[in-house]
Amino acid sequence: MTAIEISDGAMTLPEFFKWAGIGHTKTYAEAKSGRLKLTKIGGRTVVVRADARNWLASYANSVERAA
Repeated sequence: MTAIEISDGAMTLPEFFKWAGIGHTKTYAEAKSGRLKLTKIGGRTVVVRADARNWLASYANSVERAA
């Protein structure tokens, strides 16, 4: 992880759901498929903000290609 990613912080899953506008079922499906990286910190699962932005950008790119 780079210094930029670390300083960017992370979101808890409820914060990510709100940020991404998706629910837990879609979030876990995206993680299971390998498109979204979830990180465990202690007992908490978080999404590093850089990983969230990368996921959103790749998702947007795949939608554009399909159109």
